Amino acid sequence: MGLSMLNLPLPIKIIPSGPTSDEQLISFARANGPYRIEQNAEGEIIVTSPAGGETSSWEAYLTYAVTRWTIETGEGISFSPSAGFRLPDKTLLSPDAS
Repeated sequence: MGLSMLNLPLPIKIIPSGPTSDEQLISFARANGPYRIEQNAEGEIIVTSPAGGETSSWEAYLTYAVTRWTIETGEGISFSPSAGFRLPDKTLLSPDAS
């Protein structure tokens, strides 16, 4: 996509001219880290600021708690807040812990 987020007020919504592949979204997110990049069901790309100190601390705790549960129970798998999940309605979200 080649767009930079520098000096833009956040959050912003980007409406692509056509469908965006997962590979294009990943490339866009890598080019614009540390911003959080998500996509809604309409295909619009939502860019928000990185987590602040308090939010990041809660994300770390939640990730730890989910990971500990998966280890203790032997069930499932855990992911960090940077993971993106494509939902059935085509939304791409990155939850605080999963």
